[in-house]
Amino acid sequence: MNDAQRQSSSLGNRLDRTIRTHLLAPVHTPLLGASRAILALSTMLTLLATPTPHLFFIGAGIVDGRICAGLADRIGLFCLVPASTEGLTAAKFAAVGILVWVAVGWRPRLSAFPHWWVCFSFSNSSNVIDGGDQVAAIASLLLIPICLTDGRKWHWNRPGQTSQPAAVIAHISLRLIWLQVAVVYLHASIGKLGVAEWQNGTNYWYWATTEPFGLPSHLHSIGTWALQYAPVVVATTWGAIAIEFYLALCLIKSQPWRRWGLFLGFLLHGGIALSLGLLSFAGTMCAVLLLYMRRPHDSGQLFPPSVVIAIKLPLRVLSRLKRSEQKPQAAPSTVSERNSERVP
Repeated sequence: MNDAQRQSSSLGNRLDRTIRTHLLAPVHTPLLGASRAILALSTMLTLLATPTPHLFFIGAGIVDGRICAGLADRIGLFCLVPASTEGLTAAKFAAVGILVWVAVGWRPRLSAFPHWWVCFSFSNSSNVIDGGDQVAAIASLLLIPICLTDGRKWHWNRPGQTSQPAAVIAHISLRLIWLQVAVVYLHASIGKLGVAEWQNGTNYWYWATTEPFGLPSHLHSIGTWALQYAPVVVATTWGAIAIEFYLALCLIKSQPWRRWGLFLGFLLHGGIALSLGLLSFAGTMCAVLLLYMRRPHDSGQLFPPSVVIAIKLPLRVLSRLKRSEQKPQAAPSTVSERNSERVP
């Protein structure tokens, strides 16, 4: 074999390894199931925690509380029922039933279209949606090819055998999700730079102290005290921009970067959920972050090792303290020891 043939063979081997690593690695994993479940539960939380008249309130230009136009008018769940409170409530609980099915994880191949239908219907018919509802509609749409190629009975099961064409289709759809998530965070971070309150570092103060959002009652005292100090306000405001820009960059970064990205993303959205009460939004974003940060060819832990150690250390200390408290005291083994205990 001459040098040209050896180089061609080496290139072919590297290409084959790249394809097997990046296009044939299992996509249908329990992590995919966890992401779908969190996505469905987040939408379900919005539907169950919000009264129907609030989800579809009658206002200027909205005569029956719904926005029914275009495709939503023809196939939207909430546009196919009567505009009464009873009809919309029935549609809401039908949607909840579908979302429970998705979260439980039975036959993801069958629940893919209904999941998207519910998310699309709600995000295009309700007049009180937030960005998380729109992300859920897009993510559930891009998950359809992945789920249609998923032959598992439960999405919590380990990956099964998948044909190469099906694996490639799933990978292409997954990469579209990565691109969409990166664009969302890039737009969020750069878009904030054009707003004066974000530029001067005071935006979070307005969100935390202004109705209808604001800090919850159990955090109000300590939160208002902390927000008196400019470094805290600036750190929370500019910190959000920095984290969002970092999350966007993770599209092209290696696994160690993405481990930190997943941790910082959870920290950001967990903080938003606790301080501003946007629980369903936080759940939706954490669901797509799981798909975005954890690639099929990744291995090891989800979070950086230092973070895992920092989380486990206090738990281990508490466990040892608890065991030491429950451990019975050894009885004296000799007569002299028993007598010495009687001595005052």
